Amino acid sequence: MADFTPGPWRTEIDNVFAGPIDNSVYVADCAPMGGPVEGRPEQIANACLIAAAPELLEAGEELAVELERIRFGNCNPMLDKLKLAIAKARAS
Repeated sequence: MADFTPGPWRTEIDNVFAGPIDNSVYVADCAPMGGPVEGRPEQIANACLIAAAPELLEAGEELAVELERIRFGNCNPMLDKLKLAIAKARAS
């Protein structure tokens, strides 16, 4: 998989952009297909979740490494779930 657009990402209503405001890269549009309505709460929440993705992925990867390092008792099911989510994000 190719690398994703580097973060941080930000929202503008229900759209997601990366980079400085004067040189933004378009990442995603959370408006409904064929619908003129923008800015509904669900669309804005989806955009916020997508905008947080780079930081969430980075934190998850760091946590997975640390949990592997300390072999923290009953965390195996959580660690497995975390690794699956990371693999999904990395398309691997």
